[in-house]
Amino acid sequence: ATRVPVVFTSLWDRIVEYLRYEGKVTSREIGDLSYCADADSNITWHDVNKAMPINNEKRSYRRPQIFRGTRLAENLLRKYTHQGHLMGWPSNREAKWRLQALAR
Repeated sequence: ATRVPVVFTSLWDRIVEYLRYEGKVTSREIGDLSYCADADSNITWHDVNKAMPINNEKRSYRRPQIFRGTRLAENLLRKYTHQGHLMGWPSNREAKWRLQALAR
């Protein structure tokens, strides 16, 4: 299994928390998008302003669906059988745009 730097997982989770704080993703989607196994869906302004953990302490996480590798056939089946919604992606168009912009 590939190890993911704690800095990346912390930054990614903060981005997802901010999207939840703004109401761009649902409670279900924050659970699907977050690395943190115990992601909280009730995000407050205090939560998005906390310092991020940047040390190399061991942290349990699970790779979000959006970062899991998929095969071409699987992507096509998901696209055409779920009305164009790929698993792991938020349903809000602005949230999708933000995540795609960050990936560039």
